[in-house]
Amino acid sequence: MSSLSAMDKQLLIAKINDGSFVLDDLSIDRCPKLEIGDISRDVLKQVYARMVEEAFKSFHVDKEDAIICFRKCVKKLVRGRPLQATSLGEYKGWKKVKKHLKTALELQSQTGYPTCIPAPHLVSVIVLLTIRRVRINTDRFAEDNQPFARLFGHCRMSQWLPIAIKFYEQIHNGPFILKTVKGITEPMLTQLFHDDKMVSIIYTSGPSPPRLRALPALIVERIKGLSTPTDLDVMMGGNDDASINANSPGEDEPISVILTTTRVEALQSGAEVLGKLGLPGVDQASLRLGLDMWLSEPHIRVMPRHVKNDLFYWCSDYLPHWIDMIRSCLDEDRETWVIETEVPANSNLNIPEGGGSDFLRLYSQLANKASLLASSNAVEARRLMGRVDNGIRLFAAKAYMRDLQAKWERGDLDEFERFCFELANTTG
Repeated sequence: MSSLSAMDKQLLIAKINDGSFVLDDLSIDRCPKLEIGDISRDVLKQVYARMVEEAFKSFHVDKEDAIICFRKCVKKLVRGRPLQATSLGEYKGWKKVKKHLKTALELQSQTGYPTCIPAPHLVSVIVLLTIRRVRINTDRFAEDNQPFARLFGHCRMSQWLPIAIKFYEQIHNGPFILKTVKGITEPMLTQLFHDDKMVSIIYTSGPSPPRLRALPALIVERIKGLSTPTDLDVMMGGNDDASINANSPGEDEPISVILTTTRVEALQSGAEVLGKLGLPGVDQASLRLGLDMWLSEPHIRVMPRHVKNDLFYWCSDYLPHWIDMIRSCLDEDRETWVIETEVPANSNLNIPEGGGSDFLRLYSQLANKASLLASSNAVEARRLMGRVDNGIRLFAAKAYMRDLQAKWERGDLDEFERFCFELANTTG
């Protein structure tokens, strides 16, 4: 702390050691640089814990509710030594933050959805900007850190801190995608492959809690000022709400449909047939059709492990075509499964009334788009047709299930057979 007088330096060190300091004392104006050896490692850890706790409190997050994430954030600061940095570039952990920001920006530009970096890195940046109040306005820094300028400035990445904290234990050390869905009550996590890599996607109603911010508006505006002209879709990707209920889709715009299955609803829908599996006196072969109708990837994924084990052994004898699916997720324990598909326009499917034709009307348009691309971009054409096929299967499995079950329970076998034939033709 060479710019402080010897007396001021000793006074600040004494306040830090006895815990009487306030966080404002740790800004670069009052504490330009704390050298190694001025404070013991244990005391520094306590200081960094107060910094992290303050970042958590900015969104009313109790550290006890996310203690593993909290400890990881503290550990990140201990290693990064923010009290020895007067600028973001001097922070020992900045290279890793830059790497995550670069990946997050690439992911955002590829998908069109807002992204966020892992909580420990996000917290470290917030601490540096709000408590240390480090310098960020040099031309060289701006040139080398455009992902930071775009994501923390224009896209306001810090607003996703509560979600980054909430899902840290599942996501760990990778950037993730956020998809806003109106009406969802609790954020939900799923993981999908993107460019041969597993990517975490969190569905949420929006930043939570509302109207709170980790970064003051003045700091956000300063960060925005670092950015150079670029693609506005990338810069602003994170400020617009997306919904599964698009009211007036453009002619070429498929609607994104999100289907969510929970453990509770899956167990309720399959309670009758599941309750008969393995029961003495029950003809197990007679349960084949009922269970086969109920089984689906979403239902299997959300089952408790002991139920999946029971299904595995039962299906080995009676429904072997489900064995591979069940085996693939025996060790998983998830209570929610989210599937997303795009629904193209002008579907020619004959959908029963009430079966969801409002959003299926977009199917044929995506297929037409794939057809037009067949000669110029065969890979993209195959991808689009795959989405059409998956979407139709997804809809058929969800929308027709109850009707099919009702026909079977009524004993209307002729109608049931006709319905199954039509369904098979529809889904391929």
